[in-house]
Formats: sequence, structure tokens, C-alpha cells
Amino acid sequence: FGGQGRGGQGAGGRIGPTDPVAHQDPGLLARRQDQVLLAALVNHPELIVEYAEALAELSLSAGPLHGLLRAALDLGAREPDLDSDALKCHLTERGFSAVLSETLHSRVYVHGRFARPGGSLEDARTGVLHILEGRRRRQVVSEAEQAGRHLAETIAAGSAREAAATEAALARLEAKRKQLEESDEHWFELDRVDEADI
Repeated sequence: FGGQGRGGQGAGGRIGPTDPVAHQDPGLLARRQDQVLLAALVNHPELIVEYAEALAELSLSAGPLHGLLRAALDLGAREPDLDSDALKCHLTERGFSAVLSETLHSRVYVHGRFARPGGSLEDARTGVLHILEGRRRRQVVSEAEQAGRHLAETIAAGSAREAAATEAALARLEAKRKQLEESDEHWFELDRVDEADI
């Protein structure tokens, strides 16, 4: 991807010191990342259409945020040429005024400058790609861990055929994980404080 690496300036995805709770609380950190993603999409609706398939597979950390994503995807499919102001208007009309206001708050932009209004589409695209890639990596790791547990249970139960099938699935997941690592060595997660943000 076109970013400058983990926490790099290119995507502007660094956590600053003005929201220290998010750095300490993994739950809030996940919520902030979802808000950054949504803010980038609302401020750059072109990306909703561009990444509709990947976005449709996401399940966000909180119900209202997930609802906002689904509504944005629906509007993007119905009216792909919507600009940011028109999209905000439609979302407000659908009852998302409160969650939209929270998502577009300045404290959210601390976590991803690429999501800010007025930013470049290319920076927003890079930031969105990094978030989607990070989620895909975590999903692969989670699936591998589940397969590993299932393999151990199957071996313990003495089912050779099922164990072989599970081991093969685990090998495929490991190969997929390595392929992801090789495809992008510069992905990042919003999980660190950078003094440059002070």
C-alpha cells in the first residue's frame, strides 16, 4: 500500500495524547478505529462504492456504528454519486444524527488524520485500506487459533480423518497469513502514541 509504515505520516493513523483512555482501553480503542473508518467513508463517499464488498463483510464494535455503516452502504449503492454533505443529510434523515455527530467529532480525528474532512482522497483511501487489512489479518489469526484448538480436541478424541482435515485447513490458514504479511509489510493498527502528535 501507499502508506509510510506503521503509524506513518502517509495515512495519519496515529494516536495522539488528547484521548489517553483510548490508548488504555482496548474496547474503546476498537470503537475509535470503527469511528475513524466511518468518518473517512462519510467524508469521502467515493470509498463506500470502491470498497463496498469488503465493507459489507464487516461487523463493527457497537450496534449504532454498525447501523451507520449499513445505512451508508445502502445509500452508496442507491446513489453512488452522493457527495459528503448529501450523504450526511440522508443519514441524518434516517435517524443517525447522534451517532454521526459522535463519529465526526474532533477526538475521533486524533486517531486518524486521513479521515478528516478536507483531507485528500488518496490519504483517506490508504487509511481505509490499512484498517481493512488489519481486520483481515486479525480474522485470519482468529480462524487459525480456532482451527488449532479444534485440531487438538480432535486428536485427543482419536478421530484421525477429522484431524487430518483440520490440520490441512490450519495449513491453508497459515499460508494465507504468510501471504498477507508478504503482501504488505507497512500495515498499522491504531494502537500507539506518537510524540509527534503532541
